Amino acid sequence: MLTAGTVSGRKEIYVYNVMVLLEKGLYQMWYSAALDINSLGRYAPHGSAIVYAESHDGTKWTRDDAITLLSGDEGEEDAYACFAPYVVRRGDGLWMYYSMGSAYQRYQTGLAMFRR
Repeated sequence: MLTAGTVSGRKEIYVYNVMVLLEKGLYQMWYSAALDINSLGRYAPHGSAIVYAESHDGTKWTRDDAITLLSGDEGEEDAYACFAPYVVRRGDGLWMYYSMGSAYQRYQTGLAMFRR
């Protein structure tokens, strides 16, 4: 089980939209996190994130100290939110598809790639 914690020195308000990939006996999780919510119940700038955690047994998780992907600045495509990650292996890299949105446009799908 993974509950809200702290990542990059910021408190997670809640965690959701979990995706787990099992490779070579290591469970790799990416999840959505709400980091800050203002007094009106809306996300604050850079208040939405995708975070990585891993586990050797699939039950006890250790989150990464750094945020994997953070929502952007005002006016950017992902200014309101980045969430709902889905990760696939492509050759020697990982491709993460995720939902993103801003206050000015509809939600759309983003892509982040990591190669080793």
